[in-house]
Amino acid sequence: MVNKGKKVLHVGLHKTGTTSFQSVLQRNKEMLLEKGVCCPSITDIHKKLTRPYVYLGRNGFSLDELIDENCESVILSDEDLLGKYYDFSSGKVYPNSIANLEKAQELLEWESIDLWICLRDYGEWLESCFLQKLKWVGQFFSFESYCGDIDFKEFSWVSLLKQMLGLHFVNEVHVFFYEDFKRNNSIMFELVEREFGVKSFDLNIADSKMNHSFSSVGYELLSSLRGVEEEKFKKVGKFLLREFPSIDYGKPDLLSYVEKDLLRGRYSKDIDYIKNNLAIHEKKLIVHGG
Repeated sequence: MVNKGKKVLHVGLHKTGTTSFQSVLQRNKEMLLEKGVCCPSITDIHKKLTRPYVYLGRNGFSLDELIDENCESVILSDEDLLGKYYDFSSGKVYPNSIANLEKAQELLEWESIDLWICLRDYGEWLESCFLQKLKWVGQFFSFESYCGDIDFKEFSWVSLLKQMLGLHFVNEVHVFFYEDFKRNNSIMFELVEREFGVKSFDLNIADSKMNHSFSSVGYELLSSLRGVEEEKFKKVGKFLLREFPSIDYGKPDLLSYVEKDLLRGRYSKDIDYIKNNLAIHEKKLIVHGG
């Protein structure tokens, strides 16, 4: 049975296949529109919702500029709705996430929203987000300085999920795991098919659409560019991403083996808690895989 008028916010996390998910949505945009499902591009969501109105609090938001009025259902996929992946100023990860979601709901005026979120191993997520940040800042900085403000006692996806479940406008929270998505990138689209009655997704993604990270070789070479001017740093960075892809050269080890084991152990315990405790007591929480 197709759910009429369903509203979905896919909110990341960052570095959990969001670029892949968004690219496939756009590749199948016309098919979705035929079923009355609107999927604005990430560029349009950034320009017309997240950055000016959620982040900066400007006035003048217009839903009609973002979404076709003929659409019954909507999928908005923007991991930035949770906030900045590098903002650890309060010691917490995504400290503004709940306020951002509340602001987005206020602007969109949707009474009921489903949240979709993909979780990832804490250590892998930190390393990947650091390398992502390094792509854009135009200067080299250390992984230690990136993580410096994090209070690891407060570093928990469980806490984030509990806060999401407490939002009055949330109908369901669907949880996926990046480890599953890497093995089978159709896992989220199987849910799209069930929820919206669409079939036969084209899951092919051009390499140019992928959000690649620096490889171990690229990172080592990049670290030698301390003090280089921003434009030159970014130009060299693009060259290193292209010539030394992580798929061929592997990713750098930024955490120690001890730190990785500790974070992996905590992540494993949290997944177990989410699946076997939280999902049992919170009927709005639906776990896929894991």
